[in-house]
Amino acid sequence: MKKNSKLMVPLMALAMILSLCACSGKNAEGSAVSTGNLAASPAAVAEKTEFDVVLVGVDDASKIQLIKVVREITGMGLADAKAAVDTAEDIPQPLKEAVSKEEAEELKKKIEEAGGKVELK
Repeated sequence: MKKNSKLMVPLMALAMILSLCACSGKNAEGSAVSTGNLAASPAAVAEKTEFDVVLVGVDDASKIQLIKVVREITGMGLADAKAAVDTAEDIPQPLKEAVSKEEAEELKKKIEEAGGKVELK
């Protein structure tokens, strides 16, 4: 039993040193540890290429113009486009899904000019 207890103290000390080194960004010899790969990963993941254009609100004064724009963008019939515009305040209505950033910005501009409120997700 004494052999095990003598070995435990140095192992515990080594474990503490290694955990402190991991937190400080240095290895056991005291030199800096490179974190280049860790820093690059979130930036690469954060780049989004596809967006959903979602109608979230409507200016009541320009509802007719907005219905026309929604029909043009989605290809919906008049009744469906009117229902989408009417319910957009309560239930956000996805108009286009998985479009490029440029197309999403263009659609957002069109909808906002017609009196709608848009979110890009």
